[in-house]
Amino acid sequence: MEPQAYDDYLQGRAFTAKRLDGNLKLAVAAFDRAIARDPGYAAAHSGRAFALTLSETWVPWLPSAEITAQSRASADRALQLDPDNVEAMISRGRMVMRNWDIAGARGDFERAYALAPDNVDVLNFYGDFLTLTGNLRESERTKRKVMALDPLSLVHPQDLSENLVAQGRLVEALDMAQRAADLGSPRGRFQVVSILRRLKRFDEARLAPRARTLPAGCQDPRMPGPAHSDACGDGTGRCGQGFFGRSCSVRQVSVKRPINAWSCGGLRIRSR
Repeated sequence: MEPQAYDDYLQGRAFTAKRLDGNLKLAVAAFDRAIARDPGYAAAHSGRAFALTLSETWVPWLPSAEITAQSRASADRALQLDPDNVEAMISRGRMVMRNWDIAGARGDFERAYALAPDNVDVLNFYGDFLTLTGNLRESERTKRKVMALDPLSLVHPQDLSENLVAQGRLVEALDMAQRAADLGSPRGRFQVVSILRRLKRFDEARLAPRARTLPAGCQDPRMPGPAHSDACGDGTGRCGQGFFGRSCSVRQVSVKRPINAWSCGGLRIRSR
């Protein structure tokens, strides 16, 4: 491996970890430089796929179809070079889910999980997959595990908050949203306000700190998961286009314990 290619790869990883602003675009550029220096560098191809996949829900700078095509191509190339590359598997799994290829996505996520059950990114994406297929309880267990492994990340508590909202466990969801907000998540702040309103704690909601700008998902509503509308605080139970480019709706069914169901593009999903 060429030393400069490795340096470019490390820069890409550092930019990817920052997520917000223009960092994911800078990450892809760094991975591109690494690949130009060493076309057979599997980790650079998978890093590129992962950064592009994240950009879909964080700060997209390309059309959705272009993100999907480029991420899928980079993931496929990484897997040609390294068939056990779990980062490429989860990136490809995320992209094929856009077309509701649940079986294909499940294969990628479950194989990645079998190969790397303690990998933070694998657990994070696998937990998202479990949420999107309605397995909220198992997703919750996965998100709690990844949060224990990566306690300073703002991503995991905000995801877990949305999961708990979908289960109707608002007080626990509020705790996770506050944790995300304390870690610097703009979306976490919106979650706090929305959940306080749903709990009818309106005075606290009025006093809660607001983010200076809307979370990315409210600006460009393509975040995964059934409960992201609550980040926008509209209380409608709708999440715009949804991560997969379809109109999604959420409703709760009142029984002895909360059961949540939602539908996206005609596909009805219920939590297990």
